Amino acid sequence: QRSDTMILAHVSGAGDAMTLISLPRDSLVKIPAHDSIAGGSARERVPERLDKLNVAYAAGGPELTVRTVEHNTGVRIDHYVEVDFAGFVRLVDALGGVDVCLPAAVDDVQSGLDLPEGRSHVGGVQGLAYVRARAFDPTGDIGRIGRQQRFLAALVDQALSRTTLLNPVRLQAVVDAALSAVRTDDDLDYGGALELATRLRGASRGDMIFTTVPLADSNHVDPDLGSTVLWDEAAAAEMFAKVRADQPIREKSAKPKRVARGDGEDAEGATVPPASIRVRALNAGGTPGLAAQATADLRAAGFTIAIDPADAGGDPATETVVRFDPRWSTSARTVRAALPAARFVEVPGLGETFEVLAGSSYDGVTDVSLAAEPSPTGRPDQPAGRVRTAADSVCD
Repeated sequence: QRSDTMILAHVSGAGDAMTLISLPRDSLVKIPAHDSIAGGSARERVPERLDKLNVAYAAGGPELTVRTVEHNTGVRIDHYVEVDFAGFVRLVDALGGVDVCLPAAVDDVQSGLDLPEGRSHVGGVQGLAYVRARAFDPTGDIGRIGRQQRFLAALVDQALSRTTLLNPVRLQAVVDAALSAVRTDDDLDYGGALELATRLRGASRGDMIFTTVPLADSNHVDPDLGSTVLWDEAAAAEMFAKVRADQPIREKSAKPKRVARGDGEDAEGATVPPASIRVRALNAGGTPGLAAQATADLRAAGFTIAIDPADAGGDPATETVVRFDPRWSTSARTVRAALPAARFVEVPGLGETFEVLAGSSYDGVTDVSLAAEPSPTGRPDQPAGRVRTAADSVCD
């Protein structure tokens, strides 16, 4: 057996908040020593070892999975909830479906996801395809985690609606549907689940936090295990320490900082320093020396020049265009602040270097002031550390 998704969920002691932390299934973790059944009945002791988190479920089911998560996070697990595919469909349908949003239309044969660009209201079948699809997404499991968090946030938003929580009959019906759709530990019976839902009655949507364990490398190649995911040990330890202490992983009043763009508009805060971002300037305007000038401007603004300037080819263009891989979307905020008049185009698979195609209207680079602490870079931008809530728009 394999597990598609693992999430560590913490309900605050006061019952006024809930934090859900995604744990990538390929996380490289220590799996505790355990008994394995070999040849049908013979029990064999397997020593502690480094392996993918998903292997814990395959080797020892829920019990070993819980022990592994406890061992690597230091967080005591009180309950276990498992949703299979059919149960997921029933659970979504019981809540009347949810809204999802896609930046472009998707017709993915492998998962069955077939939705147009923008917002859609989906039932259980398409909802399952939305959270499981990965072939169409160049970021693979990391991108899928982001969609899962958006979907769960929408599901929680639906579950926390006044028509659900303030209506005892409706609340009981939803709990009944949820329990019929999931497998739980023996201690989480009907009464316990209903009590848990009731405790969360005072929580607002903004207090339902979704994030991912901080990552150091989403594609660490282990010689024996292949591609794995490495946690950022220091940041992860800090996050789990807050969970153990029943402290919020962010202040409730925290609001995203913003940075002024050169065109007078506000842009979401830039957190990645220019020195951590690789850029290459190309002359798309036909003006002699334009790429060299853009390169000098970008270097003066602190960006790392990856490749020598060159001509972009094609007909001369007026507009300046920045091409970038969507995996580096957080870094793109910094580049947007530096080139506020440019048009940004996502190019999946382009890699870590941003291509600045300077048009004839190119007028230089704006100095960037970071709006918050620098983000880790040198690898694709991770959902790790990013926080969303059930109050956020599904299209954010």
